[in-house]
Amino acid sequence: MLWLGIILGMVVGAGGIYFYLGPAKSRKKAGLDREPVAGASGLRPVNDQESRHAYLAQAVINSLLRFSLENITLEGFLKCALSVIFSTPPFSVTAKGAIYLIEDDPDVLVMKAQNKMSLNAQKDQRFLLSEHLGGKAISSGRVKFVENVKGQGSGDKPCAYYYVPMLYSGNILGVLEVFLEKGHKRIKREEEFLIAAANAIAGVVQRKRFEERLRNTQYSLVQSEKLSALGRFSSGIAHEVKNPLGIILGGVEFLDKKLASADKGVRLALDKIKESTFRADNIVRNLLKFAMPSEKSTERVKTQDLIKDTLSLIAYRASLVNVAITTEMPEEDIYIEVDRNQIEQVLFNLIVNAVEAMHKGGDIKIKVQREIREETGDGENECIIEIADTGEGIASENIPKVFEPFFTTKRDKKGTGLGLSISRMIIENHDGILTIVSQPGAGTTAKVILPLVE
Repeated sequence: MLWLGIILGMVVGAGGIYFYLGPAKSRKKAGLDREPVAGASGLRPVNDQESRHAYLAQAVINSLLRFSLENITLEGFLKCALSVIFSTPPFSVTAKGAIYLIEDDPDVLVMKAQNKMSLNAQKDQRFLLSEHLGGKAISSGRVKFVENVKGQGSGDKPCAYYYVPMLYSGNILGVLEVFLEKGHKRIKREEEFLIAAANAIAGVVQRKRFEERLRNTQYSLVQSEKLSALGRFSSGIAHEVKNPLGIILGGVEFLDKKLASADKGVRLALDKIKESTFRADNIVRNLLKFAMPSEKSTERVKTQDLIKDTLSLIAYRASLVNVAITTEMPEEDIYIEVDRNQIEQVLFNLIVNAVEAMHKGGDIKIKVQREIREETGDGENECIIEIADTGEGIASENIPKVFEPFFTTKRDKKGTGLGLSISRMIIENHDGILTIVSQPGAGTTAKVILPLVE
């Protein structure tokens, strides 16, 4: 941390108050303990009050940077930043405000941290720039001071506000909102302090975002290598296991015929052996598909017919567990160029997942529509197939893992964890996209996006 104290300097005010914050011995050695002389090197005398404000500002910046080096999330840092700012006068009087960031939508501010705001001010609350007082600060790139008005999060009590754009390398990342008591006047020294704090926060936000992107990239690379290794490993294991399984299954079939008149216990044992062997054989087949996907043989298929054919395989099973399946499909014919068997496999797997997510029954809605893919923005028509259920949903921490091979939450139901991995691989081989959106207690929606053919 010593380097922070050595290299960080600060200029406060238009007149240029220069100070050095570092070890006392270093300041003395550098001759910086002396009072600046007017006219010398462009410096002017600094009075005690200005020095105090300058050192206070530097202490706040140092605290923000120290917090940024801790192993905390971006939101955790932003909360700490507000605490540091509101520990200094005059902001400590009200100690109320928030930090908003611009995220995916450049026209929307998202509240990421707040302190002592009204009850209706919630984290991740979204505001249009045109409807938020901070929007004017962002559009102008300058501090906006507002006197005696009711703002977001102030309740019914009028306040004075500073809205300070958070600037990093010429880009505005968000806005710092600070509440002050009614009647408070704009003070240049306060404004300069908030600008320095807001820009320091912006620098940390940018770094945290970069670190997050780096972690995601590293995770993707690791996952890619794991999948590659798993494919090679699975192929060898599957071939080694397949032949013994075939012998076991043949033996079970032989015993099944020989012991057709055996007692109930023997028959039950044979049935269990046969069931387990078939399951193991199914796992091996899936491993081979995962390791060496078969070449697809495409044909022009009507999407509505594909859905109906798939439902004919699962409708009876769904009815046994009180699951109602409804469809919403357009009257116009929607065609896709796909391997019929592979896409039926994907749809069947997604519908089975939806059925098994509803232990006490529920509803599945399958919707087919023509749409322009927003992900690419190229205006290409796409076929969208949505499968939505009213099941228990997926825990948020499990969402990133659902496409990982062998990850499953259905161990008690004999799930292997390969279904979604293979399904996504098939869809991507068809130049499509498979996404899963879910909330605990609110159901899950699987979306398949495939290119249309006219």
